[in-house]
Amino acid sequence: MALFNFKLAKIEDIHPWGEPDDYSLHWFGLTYGTYYINADSHHLLRYSDDFLNQTNQSGPTNIADLDLRYVDYQIGRFHADLTEILPTVISPLPKVITDLTTPIEYYCQIRSLSEFADSDSSPITAKDIPNDASDWLINLFLDTGYLRAGPIISMYRTNDEIHIDWNNENLLLDGFQPWHEITGYSVYTVDEFIVEITDFHQRLMSEMQTRVKTISQNGIDKISVDIDQLHKDMDDRINWLDWSLKRAPCEFNWTSVANSIQKVKSLYDKYCT
Repeated sequence: MALFNFKLAKIEDIHPWGEPDDYSLHWFGLTYGTYYINADSHHLLRYSDDFLNQTNQSGPTNIADLDLRYVDYQIGRFHADLTEILPTVISPLPKVITDLTTPIEYYCQIRSLSEFADSDSSPITAKDIPNDASDWLINLFLDTGYLRAGPIISMYRTNDEIHIDWNNENLLLDGFQPWHEITGYSVYTVDEFIVEITDFHQRLMSEMQTRVKTISQNGIDKISVDIDQLHKDMDDRINWLDWSLKRAPCEFNWTSVANSIQKVKSLYDKYCT
């Protein structure tokens, strides 16, 4: 099975934007569906059984013909976030960093320290927690901030390997652990990872090209679509992966990042272990 998986909702099942008598849809809105990451049979972005039972979404549904065990949102957002972080993800982390930590470990230490700093009895405040490595960290995590209690998923490279790590231990949504996969990791060669993300890009673009053609010919009943803009967006998005692979990764002051990591580890060992 592919690493990056998705299913587009049927056009007639996509809820339009706007108000009645002024409904519209655009390229992004038309990418609504479900998606997940299949990391060595670990399904990231899949909801936990406890959470699904609580919300009465325990399995495949005929609403929009989607399997709502998985995140449902615009797949265009998933695609955009992956291509945004890709240049940094496939750029090897220097040994000075990998000898100290992993992105997911550092993130969890920051999170624990931040929670401790917010407590009434804490001798430290948020200002005492170094943030020199925050920009580095952001570029190695899949953005899931648009989801409630979004899962924590990191992607990074060491030598010729791409690591996918996740840690959702302390996440709660409506009193329940929302995610099927709690902690773990998966490793791919750089070539395997690029093949997988290329395959995802090509499948999504192919299905969206078919969708754009269908709408151009038939329109959507009672919903306004700017056909010219739809084609412009299609022509733009189809190039995003190529642009991402050619874009230079973000540059960092690795000495400063390493110093921040060491300071955070010292604080974490002192107050959170």
